[in-house]
Amino acid sequence: MLVKTKGIVLHHIKYSDSRLIAQIYTELHGRQSFLIRIPRRKKTPLTAGLLQPLFMIEMEVYHKASREIQHLKELKPLIIFHSIPYDIRKSTVALFLGEILYRTLQEEEPNPPLFEFLQNSIHYFDLIREKFLWFHLIFLVHYTRFLGFFPNNNFSQARKYFDLREGSFTESPPAHPHYLQPDESRLLNNLLLSSLHKPFDPGRNGHFRRNMLEQLLNYYRLHIEGMGEVRSVQIMKELFH
Repeated sequence: MLVKTKGIVLHHIKYSDSRLIAQIYTELHGRQSFLIRIPRRKKTPLTAGLLQPLFMIEMEVYHKASREIQHLKELKPLIIFHSIPYDIRKSTVALFLGEILYRTLQEEEPNPPLFEFLQNSIHYFDLIREKFLWFHLIFLVHYTRFLGFFPNNNFSQARKYFDLREGSFTESPPAHPHYLQPDESRLLNNLLLSSLHKPFDPGRNGHFRRNMLEQLLNYYRLHIEGMGEVRSVQIMKELFH
């Protein structure tokens, strides 16, 4: 059946000299694999340039539910980016968040609130011109709403340790090593209270930002079985921290 849908690119690999296999999170069918032919004509818009992480596209797809790899008829940009492909800091964030989505989005079914969250977040990230060095951390925190382990924001002067296993703030350090110190917990509370659509800059240095990134990735690994190592995080550390 030929259907039209929006999609967010997660990852692609070269299958042959003329074909790619792309992982795309679609509005109508969730995560899907696509076999995509690369036309030889230079002027065609159907190129690997549209299949970079977090690129948003419109597609016509020959969809068949029983097929593991779907076939694509046509694709075109949904939104023309103004900064992500041209700013090395933003393109690095896109690579990192694309890998996070690639490792965590598995459902092959529609989830309109999640798709809207991703679409709006990516579009805003492309438009914002300053104070975006904390964007990826805010995204990681609020994305957990859709993964089922959004932290319980019960932070207070008394409950100043965040238990990464339980997803809640506690009065004293837990008996295991997976928790945040008071300064880290306070920052997490600020991230929880923040919004992707307003600037956030606590004035911390790169070391503090790097540590929070590592802790949030630990939080993800504790709650997502088999998530594994995020390879692009090293590039993030080198560029931002």
